Amino acid sequence: MTRYPPVTFVASHSELGGQESYLLSILRTLPPDAIRGVVALHDGPALPRLAALGHRTWLVPTPARLGILPAAVRLRRVLRAGDAELVHADGGKAALCCALALTGTGVPIVWMKHDTSFDGPLARWIGARCAAIAGVSPTVTATFAHGDVHVVPNGVPAYDIPRDAARRELLALLDAPPEAEVVVQVGRLVPTKGQLDTVAAAARLRRPGLRVALVGAPDRHAHEYAERLRERAAGAGATLLGYRDDATRLMAGADVVVVPSLPRGGVYGGGEGFGLVAAEAMAVGTPVLAYDVPALPDTLGGAGALVPPGDIEAYARTLGELLDDHGRRERMAAAGRARARTFSLDAAVARLQDVYRSASRGRQVRGTARR
Repeated sequence: MTRYPPVTFVASHSELGGQESYLLSILRTLPPDAIRGVVALHDGPALPRLAALGHRTWLVPTPARLGILPAAVRLRRVLRAGDAELVHADGGKAALCCALALTGTGVPIVWMKHDTSFDGPLARWIGARCAAIAGVSPTVTATFAHGDVHVVPNGVPAYDIPRDAARRELLALLDAPPEAEVVVQVGRLVPTKGQLDTVAAAARLRRPGLRVALVGAPDRHAHEYAERLRERAAGAGATLLGYRDDATRLMAGADVVVVPSLPRGGVYGGGEGFGLVAAEAMAVGTPVLAYDVPALPDTLGGAGALVPPGDIEAYARTLGELLDDHGRRERMAAAGRARARTFSLDAAVARLQDVYRSASRGRQVRGTARR
């Protein structure tokens, strides 16, 4: 099989979120000799986790807007010093910086596109300067009309989590009785993830036995949102658990996992590009209730329940119906497990390696281009 040069990864962010978590999964799954190093464009809590993998790690602080050009100059120096031959730009900010930094060098860039941020003329300008684009769903690649564009869905491991044990641990964490109904949401505390909608739906249900666990770290751009969420959570039986490495295990102990992502962008990023939390929940056998926004229906593949985004009444009603109907939850769980098996992490990384080969050869790999 044709090889490709060792890859230098450039990470847009260092938050404790899904994008960073998935990058860590890729780095752990690739052969060590396939990785030349990792550059982070932001100093955040994920940076020590990236460094702990044992690869060379650099930090190039990159502010927004006017700070991009000076940072791109610094990034160019770092990539040259690190002998970069092939670059994986993880996210829109990384792709923009790499496109500026590597102009005229001949070093190929693979843009791993996770969401719809930068879509439109800017995305197409960046894409024209990349050797290949690997989008996590057709939703995030739709903005491109030309180029070596591939759909490489996120992958999830084959989890083996005993659900009864996970439930006992989750109940103990929430100080909840055995008969409690538990709903879990996982995601950074930002408006686009819709935690306030979850709290509002739980309050509307008025179920004394309902517990809501909100798992995720506050985002550095959204302190006010996190404070507002804390204020409203207590009255709805919701508990903020912060970031947790065992988030998938907590989902395995829940009755329902909710993914009320909203179709807004701005500073918090573009709309949902895949729905990694939904895929992980399905993989551990927990039913998923999500907002019907682009990408999530494709990820769920009919195995989850969907309601219109922002419709709190429909959200609360459907959540209540799921909690009342054990048989329906069991059927959804079985369908979800089957659906999640189509998102193998090993298969996803193998397809990403095909894209690296494509980028290094300068031509498309048959069978992996955008569908």
